Order: sequence, then structure tokens, then C-alpha cells
Amino acid sequence: ESLKPKYFRLVADKNIASLYPKASFDRGRRQFDLDLYVKPEKDLEVRFGGMFSSRPINTGMVGLRYNLFGRSSAHVEALSYFGKFYAAGQLKLRAYLSTKAPLYLEPVFTLHRWDYFRSFSTFFDEVKPSFVVIREAWGGANIGMGMGNKGVLRADIKMAESLDRYYQTPKFSGQDTADATTFRHWTSGLLLERNSLNRKQHPNVGGALKASIRYVNGEETTDLGSTSGNNGPDLHAHHEWGIAKVSLDQYFLPRGVFRFGFLAEGVFSSMPLFENYTESIIRSPAFQPTPESSTYFMEHMRAPKYLAGGVRTIIAVARNKFDLRLEGYVFQPYEPILEGGDGEAFIGTSFTQRYYIASGSMIYQSLLGPVWFNLSYFDGLEEPWAWSLNFGYILFDQKAQE
Repeated sequence: ESLKPKYFRLVADKNIASLYPKASFDRGRRQFDLDLYVKPEKDLEVRFGGMFSSRPINTGMVGLRYNLFGRSSAHVEALSYFGKFYAAGQLKLRAYLSTKAPLYLEPVFTLHRWDYFRSFSTFFDEVKPSFVVIREAWGGANIGMGMGNKGVLRADIKMAESLDRYYQTPKFSGQDTADATTFRHWTSGLLLERNSLNRKQHPNVGGALKASIRYVNGEETTDLGSTSGNNGPDLHAHHEWGIAKVSLDQYFLPRGVFRFGFLAEGVFSSMPLFENYTESIIRSPAFQPTPESSTYFMEHMRAPKYLAGGVRTIIAVARNKFDLRLEGYVFQPYEPILEGGDGEAFIGTSFTQRYYIASGSMIYQSLLGPVWFNLSYFDGLEEPWAWSLNFGYILFDQKAQE
């Protein structure tokens, strides 16, 4: 029994391609000796991927990974995402420490950009100009410890700078200039995660529990654009806050054709209001329960404090290769952020507003990745109904406040 966790720790090492154990009996000591024959992964790995969609969210991905395997294990990884909606670059080194507890140290540097359009329907429709563009650069380090075969406890500290450009009215023209808010901050957090889901997108077996706490401290500078109701000088403010988040994603009946699941999520944050409504919403935690919802900037699904959840019904056929997936969620903000005159933000009355998401998908798990058709309803959007045909994965690199 004492050998089992050490053995599975080796099996989980991504620098090992295969592990073959062979036991032999020592008659003199009357004990078994266990020899492990290890085949390491290739030194250099190249990965290609991306997301191809009928909506204008197409993204390509290229990844390079160099494995270092000796008395200890480590790897260097570079990732690049490129697309109109999302672009990113990340460089990180993960070193597994030779300690009794399974620890790793991971310095990381990341650049992101999200480009949200006012019109975001289908590839065949005219795409209107960007109304929110979020850029983020951060550097820092993660340190993690394995908690069994499925869990991890991770702490991090980061220095980050975000630059958000946005219009404070939906009716803007090409001659208007956007507001620009820079938020330079440092942040530190602690995450406990246990994940046994069978897929990183559209799972139907297993569960995932995440609990995290975080502290954020930084300086805001806002340069006013032509759509701002405030014509005064540039604005400066200091902000600091704490945030706690818990989410549980669980599925039942793993061997049947009919499967059921639920998602429960809660966030409590002491985040203060920023200089205007739009920036306050950008900085607020977002509820994004489906892959499609993560590609929309939905003001009504963002709040410093909220409870949210939903249920899923899945019909899995063809040896678990084809799923029909029906989902419904409710988002309940506590003291929502509302917009007042001249674009300023204020706190609304508790529990007076709630919003809904409904989603139906037909998903085929091909050898190269999932292919799926989705129809979604997003409460609160000007055009709440949206459909898409997609191939690949909707994934983002780790954000500064994750």
C-alpha cells in the first residue's frame, strides 16, 4: 500500500510515455523486488489545435513542449493562440521537485487579448466594430501539490497589467474614441481542485470541485473617450479586495444511456466599484457555464457576488461517441452593479434581478476533436437566441486572477 501512491505518481508524470513494472522474487530475502522499465516521452513535442466555428470566434493554436527527464522531471512549454476573437501567448517552466510530497514549481508569463463585437451572431452576418477589447499581461509563479490522483492544491503570486478599451454606449460610430482603463496590480491566491471529469469540454462522467480564495491590490487609471459622460481629467484610483469562489460540477449514471448532471457555483467578492459602469462590469467575476457563453460579453451575467446553478440531461449513444445535451441555468446576483447617469456605476437592490441560460447541443466526439451544433438562449442580450456549428475546443490560457 505504501508503494501504490508513488507508483501512480510516476504514471501521472507527463514526461513518461509508458511504464512497465516487473516483479521478481528474491529467495534469500524472501521478498519481491519491483523493477520499473520506463519509456520517456520524446524530448520535443509539437501540438496543433484550435476552434473552427460558424460564428466569428475561430482560433488557431500551436504548442511547443521540451521535456527534461532525469533524476527529476521538468518541461518547458510555449503556447500561442491566434484569432480575431482571442489571441494569446504563454511561456512556462514546470519543475517537479524531489520532495516527499508531490510538489511542482511553475514560473509563467502570459499575454491575452479578447475582442468582443457588438454583433456576434454568425459567420455570414456582418460583424460590427469591437465594443470591448480586453488585454492582459502577467508574470508570476504557481506552486502546487498533488492531492491524490485527481486533486491539486495550488498557490500563486502574480504581477499583472490589464488594458481595457470600451465604449460606454451601444450607439457608437467610427469617429468615436474609446475609453481606456489600465489596472496595474498584484494578486495572490489559493486553489483546491479535484477533477475526475472524462473530458475537458462537454463531459458526461465524473465531477469537479473547485474552491479558491484570492487577494487583489492595484491602481486604476482611466483615460476618457468621446462616449464617456464625464468630460473631466483622467481618473486615478486605488483598489484592493478579496474574493472567494466555490463550484461543483457533477454527473450521475456513468454507464447508462441517460445521464444527468448539475452545476452549482457561488462567488463572494469585496471588489469596489471602478470609475465607471463598464469597467466595473469587466472586472467582475463572470458566470460562464457553457463553452458558448464564454465567447460573449454578457453584462447581466457578471457580478461581484452571486449564486448560480443549473441542470443537464444527456443522452449518450454510439458507444459514448454521440451526445444529445440539454442544459438550463439560473444566475442570481446579490447587489448587482447597475448603470446610472453619465455612465457611473452603483449597487442595486439585493435579489431583485435574475437571468437564465438555456442550451441544446448535438455533439460528436471525433478522433480529432468534438464536432457540435449548438442552440443557446442568453437572457439579457439584445439578440438572445444564437446558433453555431463548431469543431474543436474553446479554451483560454490561465488568467491573472485565476
